[in-house]
Amino acid sequence: MLPIKTKDFYTLTFVDTGYYNPDDPVLGVVHCPGLVCMKTNVSLRYGVVIKTPQGIELWKTRGEGVPDNFAWEDILYFMWGLFDLSDFNLHNKLPKEHQKYFLALNLYKRLLPENEMAHTLLNVYQDDGILTRTQRETVDEQFFAGSDVGIVAGNYDMLRCLEILSVLGNRPGLDQVRIKQLVKMAKTEAFNEKDENFVFDTLDKFASLIRPLSTQLVADWPPVDRVLSLY
Repeated sequence: MLPIKTKDFYTLTFVDTGYYNPDDPVLGVVHCPGLVCMKTNVSLRYGVVIKTPQGIELWKTRGEGVPDNFAWEDILYFMWGLFDLSDFNLHNKLPKEHQKYFLALNLYKRLLPENEMAHTLLNVYQDDGILTRTQRETVDEQFFAGSDVGIVAGNYDMLRCLEILSVLGNRPGLDQVRIKQLVKMAKTEAFNEKDENFVFDTLDKFASLIRPLSTQLVADWPPVDRVLSLY
């Protein structure tokens, strides 16, 4: 298996969304940037877990022959900073005006492990407290910088995609120099359309090498505490 470091993928199942139909082939949905569809071999941000005659597979969430995802993709999008059931439960019990701060700090703790401020402020929530107005203003200034979540958090999907491309190593047609440049850039700048297209086009180009990750991920269905892990 490719030696990626980020091995956990957040999921939702029938029960999580309040929908259940035993005859429906859709079992759930996964936030899985960088993996590939097992039906079309195209790169993914989100995938649906499908029960097929061949077994459980990970498919693209849009396109011909793909079942409706019942708006689960939108649900996952608004929960991008959750990584397990305890995160989900804590997020849901926070006042609404604090939820985006918890989501962002929970993500920044993983993306910027060297940042002590992110750890300190996240611990406030994890210790059943809430941030003061001054602390929230600090997050607005230091992390969000005028956007909803901040540049680094906004680049989260792309960073996961770049990690997968990085571990493919040196191969003909795989520009590792540019990939390293994009990883560095992601800490300070937002991705533009050209950069995003490069990343997803490259993932599509090497889909056959990435597909085993998708296969292994759904082999462990159902998830534990809303998470599928590549261990």
